[in-house]
Amino acid sequence: MELEFVGVEESENISAMAFPLYREVYTFVSHDVLEDFLAKNQTPEHIREQMGAGMRYAYILIRGDRAGYVCFCPRDGSMFLSKLYLLADHRGHGVGSDVIAYVEDIALKEGLSSISLDVQGDNLGAKHLYEKLGFKVTGTVGSCSLRMEKPLGLCEPI
Repeated sequence: MELEFVGVEESENISAMAFPLYREVYTFVSHDVLEDFLAKNQTPEHIREQMGAGMRYAYILIRGDRAGYVCFCPRDGSMFLSKLYLLADHRGHGVGSDVIAYVEDIALKEGLSSISLDVQGDNLGAKHLYEKLGFKVTGTVGSCSLRMEKPLGLCEPI
């Protein structure tokens, strides 16, 4: 597994990957709500805005093929994992765990103390993965999402 970090020139392609992925993952969300969310949050323009605000986007590569994408950035002393989406063929094979380990390494190198994320409470597969990797629910976001966090064991100097 590798990450291929990209810039604004890839915003169209990231958006084109996001729309079908979200429709596939969020089957428990009504069609109208999901389409409204996508139109407001996953357009190339929105992705470019996020990149301009410091969000790092990367394709997840498996043997050179694009298997999904991830998006994260430092926020309040933590690395905020905004997005982690895999194409169906790559789910359940440890790729998500590998991506999170990669993001943890980056966070540690940048001196951050934790990784945080928001996950829809009904997204049981993602929630289970995060719990398995040591994330704990620390609160709620809006009416249907959970805030989760995983401390990163930074050692104090002797």
